[in-house]
Order: sequence, then structure tokens, then C-alpha cells
Amino acid sequence: MKTAHSLGMSPEAIEKLVQQEICLQKDKAEREERYADRDQRKLELEQEQLVVGQRRHESDHAEAEKVRIEAKRLVLKLLRFVLMN
Repeated sequence: MKTAHSLGMSPEAIEKLVQQEICLQKDKAEREERYADRDQRKLELEQEQLVVGQRRHESDHAEAEKVRIEAKRLVLKLLRFVLMN
């Protein structure tokens, strides 16, 4: 391993470079963590929107089914009325 003297740098200069590199790596790690958090929130929001969309679809389907049943009931009532008279 090379010493600070063989690199032509003072030990203080090398220590300063090491500290700068540590800060850069720390900043990079924090940034990547923020990106991961952002991506996780984005994914959760997309999943929530899918669930809401699915519920809306199911609700619309159930409402349509209720309308069909009511229409059949009314048609049967009308048919019974016509047949009775």
C-alpha cells in the first residue's frame, strides 16, 4: 500500500479526500434511499388506484345487475297484468 508521501500528498490532504469521498458516498446512499422511497410510494399509489378502479367496476357491475333484475320484475308484473285482463 502506498503511503501519503509516496503519492506526493500530505496526510492531511489525503484525509480531506477520504472525508470528501465519504460525504459523496453518504449523499449518494441518501439520494438512492429517497428514490427508493419515492418509487415505493408511487407503486403503492398505483396499486391503490387499481383497487379503487376494481371496486368501481364491481360497484358498476352490481348496479347494472340490480337494474336488470328490476327490469325483469317490471316486465313480469306487466305480463301478469296483461294476462289477467
